[in-house]
Amino acid sequence: MTMDDRWMSRAACKDADPNLFQPRGEGDHIPKGQLERARAVCRPCPVRRQCLRYALDNPRLTTSGVWGGSTLSEREAYRKAAKAAKAREKAGEVAYG
Repeated sequence: MTMDDRWMSRAACKDADPNLFQPRGEGDHIPKGQLERARAVCRPCPVRRQCLRYALDNPRLTTSGVWGGSTLSEREAYRKAAKAAKAREKAGEVAYG
């Protein structure tokens, strides 16, 4: 474990069944009941934000499953929104800069 991922040792899920956080079968679909149980573990987790940040910063390592309470499709939407916000910010700098 590196200095950057020490937060993982404090994760609420560290002793949980890893299959709870992964889709069953093909694709990224996680059945609603399973997703609710995974999110119930994530919700009070003391390192939930670090986990989500890790997933957002490492898309190639987090191509499926629940990370920081989020699904792959939610993380993709977060990344898309962040990219659009950055583009708007940059456009504003060009217009006013």
